Amino acid sequence: MAQVATIPPTERRSPRSLRIDRMETLELVTLINDEDSRVPDAVRAILPELAGVVDRAAERIRRGGRIHYFGAGSSGRFGVLDAAEVPPTYGVSPDVVTAHLAGGGRAMLAAVEDAEDSEAAGDSEARAAIGPDDIVVGLAASGRTPYVRAALAAAREIGAFAVAITSNPNATIAADADVHLCVDTGEEVITGSTRMKAGTAQKLVLHTFSTALMVRLGRTFSNLMIDVVPSNAKLRRRVVRLLQQASGAGETEADAALIASDGDTKKALLMLLAGIDAPAAEEGLAETGRDVRAAVALRATTRASAPGTSWLGIDVGASGFRIAVADGRGAQELERGSDRPVIGGDGIRTDTLLPGISAALSRLRASGRAGDVDAVVIGLAGAGFFDGGLRPFGREIAELTGARSVALVADVIPSYVGALGLRPGAVLAAGTGAVALGTDLGTGLRRVDGLGHLLGDLGSGAWIGRRALEAALAPRAGRPLSSPALAAALEERFGGVEELVRDLYGAGDRSAVLASFVPAVLDAASDDAVAAAIVEEAAGHLAATLEAAAAGIDGPRAAVGGLVSPGSGIRRLLSERVDLAEARSSAAEGAAEIARALRDGSLPSVLASELVALEA
Repeated sequence: MAQVATIPPTERRSPRSLRIDRMETLELVTLINDEDSRVPDAVRAILPELAGVVDRAAERIRRGGRIHYFGAGSSGRFGVLDAAEVPPTYGVSPDVVTAHLAGGGRAMLAAVEDAEDSEAAGDSEARAAIGPDDIVVGLAASGRTPYVRAALAAAREIGAFAVAITSNPNATIAADADVHLCVDTGEEVITGSTRMKAGTAQKLVLHTFSTALMVRLGRTFSNLMIDVVPSNAKLRRRVVRLLQQASGAGETEADAALIASDGDTKKALLMLLAGIDAPAAEEGLAETGRDVRAAVALRATTRASAPGTSWLGIDVGASGFRIAVADGRGAQELERGSDRPVIGGDGIRTDTLLPGISAALSRLRASGRAGDVDAVVIGLAGAGFFDGGLRPFGREIAELTGARSVALVADVIPSYVGALGLRPGAVLAAGTGAVALGTDLGTGLRRVDGLGHLLGDLGSGAWIGRRALEAALAPRAGRPLSSPALAAALEERFGGVEELVRDLYGAGDRSAVLASFVPAVLDAASDDAVAAAIVEEAAGHLAATLEAAAAGIDGPRAAVGGLVSPGSGIRRLLSERVDLAEARSSAAEGAAEIARALRDGSLPSVLASELVALEA
């Protein structure tokens, strides 16, 4: 019994695979897959210890330390693979991560007899390569490989940080390590074949370790690899796309920044985020150890800001954002960005939105158009997105702006304030959706429609698009075609019925797909009775929505949004039904005015109650 207890788990026989040689093939491969599925949970159990190893390794790397993997056989080969993949992926020097394989390079392709048993080789190779600031990782599934044990012992003697990665809770090499990461994967399907579960565990641990380490060292921005060297046309296209994703810049702007930075991806990104030239970006990276986030923050805290206090308004719609700044002289819309969807059926896409906002804010500050930011109000399309998932978004905005207060509000509120200011009245916001808000700014506030294209938004762009597409698709529903013009427009806009259905069911925001048909409907309405009737009915619905919001309120009526923009046919029809006042300013400017009024105490409580405070 005592002898059995000394056998490592990786070399014990698995009771689950005793009859593996008599299994049907499907049963056999299913068993292997079932056993492999146990590995992630085994790795999860050691993640707290692994996180500590990452943090200690990052400290040493910043001091000039390096990583050394020592292993034999399959374990050593996994170390070689990780060491080979890190430099090109994260732009680090090849000597930052080095693999030492018992038996040398030839052991990658064939077994080298007795190499793993050589303590002398492990000791001598470690002493020749390791420094006191280095990190040494010993890889041994069984936890008892002499070559690895000797390398760890030498590393600790030198002063390096020694880590053992095994699948044996009683690993003998653990005695020579500062940290023992034991991924207990148990018996192998084929007894002693540690290239299977134990090997998979080592691969998971290594790529988690090296990836997390590179992230901690600032080798990524968000989840983007920003140390890629654009050494060929394909990589250059990839880097330009990366710069667009990280900064919100357009392709031309990203390409120009990459040229100006001489192909330095980090420098180009800092130029775009902070609105600075290449020499200033180079200086910022030098001061922060080439950490882009730290360089952006450093610039934000050290550059001279505009005089006085600023209040920011951010209007977020389905396809982008606008930023306005309010100061003692009033509010002015100054920045806009993103033609990519930032709101979908699953809510706000902060990974798309935040880089563009970050770059825009950096440009505002660098140009002196924004001073010390006191508060930010964000007008967001769709009040249904007010959930806990927006709390981190609020923290990000607070971090980017330095604001002391961040609040979120349904976009109809800043649309109202932008159109009418702080006076009683009613405002219709009509674009893809349709909603109206009326208030006496005392105790009454009435919101009408805004239910979304599936339930309401009568007269909106999505409503018009849906009605027009229903008419164009009448033959597919077994009914006569009443509008050849709309049928032809459908073919021209979407390419056909199948393409339309694919666009709708593949879209995160189907209402936007429906609304994209509106220009074609308005064009057809000039000589097509069906299209003209749809547009007339839409104007009637919008007028009814606005009047319902304004009922009993003594004040002007206004209409804002792309569907009712000045000069549009829908606005002309709406004006025939309702006396419309001209809007004073945009929703972004309205949000900035709300931010200022909120902080100086002049915002009516009926509007203040609509705000949702986010963490700042």
